[in-house]
Amino acid sequence: MNKTQLLRAIILDLLHQDVMKKSQKREMVDARKIYANILFSKGFGKTFIARSILKNHATILHYLNDTEVLLLMDAAFKEKHENISNAFERRLADSSMNLMNRTELENELERLREENHELKLMCLKKMNK
Repeated sequence: MNKTQLLRAIILDLLHQDVMKKSQKREMVDARKIYANILFSKGFGKTFIARSILKNHATILHYLNDTEVLLLMDAAFKEKHENISNAFERRLADSSMNLMNRTELENELERLREENHELKLMCLKKMNK
């Protein structure tokens, strides 16, 4: 999972917004603004960010300008931005962790539960012999 995919997954998980969907609803646009701002702060270019969410580079420039104002004026937006940014930083810092999205983690959990159940059965069979 690359950084853009990771950030999309975090936004989907925490804000329940898919930045790839076309929508002009405030919640969706705010999610895209947060996405663009965090990636820009990590050194990604405006054109790259725009292409990653199928937008124009001018849209990203607008998002970045709006984000500066929102971070100063809108406490709820600032809290969302900080939560997403902190979650992203934690996941990036944990280089030993294989970065999985929610679905991959759920699948792995189910596989481990099945394996655990099979091992318990094997142990019970050996104990009964």
